[in-house]
Amino acid sequence: TAGVVTGLAHVGGMIIALFVLAQKLTPSASRATVVLFLFGGTLTTGISLFAFDIFTAQSLWRSLVLAPAVILGVMLGSLLFNPALQPHYRKFCLTLLIGIALASLAGSLFAHA
Repeated sequence: TAGVVTGLAHVGGMIIALFVLAQKLTPSASRATVVLFLFGGTLTTGISLFAFDIFTAQSLWRSLVLAPAVILGVMLGSLLFNPALQPHYRKFCLTLLIGIALASLAGSLFAHA
């Protein structure tokens, strides 16, 4: 059980999104929960990597190069978050997660063939 839980904890965003979608939250609360979790996870992971000298100056520069894309993605998500479409968000997100999982399985299957 501990191995499964540890493995799932390291999967990240997809498992968290699935867990949040299983809750009885409003779509805006679900989105905020996922964003906050990913921000907190990134921050604590960055601090841990820095503390153990894994996060180097080169890693910092790479992070700074990618930071504008992350900020743009969050801003774009805020702009596209339409309250009128809230009844469809859960179905769309679950379908998206299933599609990503199937694509990953298919990629693994064909990579080893």
